Amino acid sequence: MEAASNIVELSQIAAGEIRRLSGFNRVMVYRFDEEWNGEVIADDVIASPISYLGLRFPASDIPPQVRQLFLINPLRMIADVDATPVEIVSANEPLTGRPLDLSHSVTRWPAPVHLEYLRNMGVQASLTISIIVERRPWGLITCHHREPRRLDRSTRSVCELIGEAFASQVNLRIDNEALQARLTSRKMLETCMAEIEATESLFVAGHFQGASLLDLLDADGIVTNIDGFLSYEGVTLEEDLLLPVISILRNFSLRGISSSDKLSDLYSAAASYSAEASGALYVGLTDGSSDYLLLLRRELVKTVIWAGDPNASVSADQQGQLHPRSSFAAWQQTVRGRSRPWRELEIESAGVLRELLLRLQGAQKLHESQKQIQHLAHHDSLTGLINRHSIRLKVDESVNRAAASDSSFTV
Repeated sequence: MEAASNIVELSQIAAGEIRRLSGFNRVMVYRFDEEWNGEVIADDVIASPISYLGLRFPASDIPPQVRQLFLINPLRMIADVDATPVEIVSANEPLTGRPLDLSHSVTRWPAPVHLEYLRNMGVQASLTISIIVERRPWGLITCHHREPRRLDRSTRSVCELIGEAFASQVNLRIDNEALQARLTSRKMLETCMAEIEATESLFVAGHFQGASLLDLLDADGIVTNIDGFLSYEGVTLEEDLLLPVISILRNFSLRGISSSDKLSDLYSAAASYSAEASGALYVGLTDGSSDYLLLLRRELVKTVIWAGDPNASVSADQQGQLHPRSSFAAWQQTVRGRSRPWRELEIESAGVLRELLLRLQGAQKLHESQKQIQHLAHHDSLTGLINRHSIRLKVDESVNRAAASDSSFTV
């Protein structure tokens, strides 16, 4: 596992080892996305025409309360979906009268809707191992078998240990990738800041460094409005079209920064230009000022293949009983109107950039104030010199007149 070159290869190794140890027909590694949908990134299976590799499962398949149980109990087993559950006696704790807490029970009987879900997949037994990264569910290792299967405690413990080692490796690789990305971003940010600090005008800094800002924040275009001067780089949209979105982003910005990867959710008319700009990162310069930088990202058209129709993941019958979808055949969906999501690192870089521009703006205002003071001081000095010269001329003129009228007058 340590020798794996990436997370996908790491996942395939973990799936293969757990399948070999446990004897299950199929072992999948399932990774959550930002919306808790799951994607199968590894699928190790014996003699099956069905592959789930690359398919997605909607977040409704694993509701929040179940994900919370994965944090508490990292391993869950169902030996036979058709087994008759054993009644707990007593169902309530004798001392408190409260229902017995089965959160840590490995063989806790699942909900009927989940058993039906497994039957619809042709699964008779299952084992699920949680992958916890930074105290948060990152994904699952899911084992399926076509017949009932019971694992002894020692085998379950080894499978759980592999799951923990896998989670540790995932965490390490995520940290390494984040560190490399941060170092690269830091170098680009330092270069960009040096270029900006070399300018004398905030407008010049925002306009002529546009290409560098696009690289720094991985954007497709930038619109800047500084001191009433508009500039564009890599984008064909006019500011008038973007003004409603800019106003909304400004209103919910935090420390002058806000972002969205689906502008049409903020302003429905933005769908008309989603091909050119589906996402935006707003950088406001000072409160109450209309100065801003707006980074834009184009639409990222994605084809998502689901394991069954995600819109029909759960339905209810006339008695109110919930039923899962009956088909897990590949179901294709084209996702439009979204851009690449803005990463936390890019938002941090935008904040640092904003602080630099504000300092440049403050220094520029201070420089202009000093020039004005010097101009006024020079003006006052020149005025005083002129006034003193005028008085001198008047005195000389009075003396000359006196001397001309009185021959005995002496100076």
